[in-house]
Amino acid sequence: MGIDETDQHSKQVDAWIKQSAGGLSSERLLLLFGEAINAVQNRASKTLSEVTVSAVFDRVLITSQKRYPLLSRVKIESKVVFLDALAAECNDLARDEIIDPFRSFLIELLTILGNLTADILTKPLYRELLKVTAKTSHRGLRSIKSGS
Repeated sequence: MGIDETDQHSKQVDAWIKQSAGGLSSERLLLLFGEAINAVQNRASKTLSEVTVSAVFDRVLITSQKRYPLLSRVKIESKVVFLDALAAECNDLARDEIIDPFRSFLIELLTILGNLTADILTKPLYRELLKVTAKTSHRGLRSIKSGS
């Protein structure tokens, strides 16, 4: 994927953040990003095998954790996003401390899934991401299960 395509993912994620994350508390912001990860995972799982989706998410999470140690408290296992370790301290974090790592995670995730599918999944993934709003992210912070 070229720089232009990566820029497009950045623009999409930034537009989603601007649309959905304004004025949210740190806890709600964390929940919103968890729901976004879940939405992308659900949509990718409709096209790709569970093993492939799991491998992609694991790779992106490990890479992101190296850049953003905050994400070392996030776990993704068996289609479940575990945020409880991070939720305990999210109210002590500035918005950018939450937004920057998750923004980077989502951009890298969209990039790899786009590359893997010759961008066949890119537009459907964008649509799923845009469906996630503060109004739709109403579950508890402990874990976000795919498909629930």
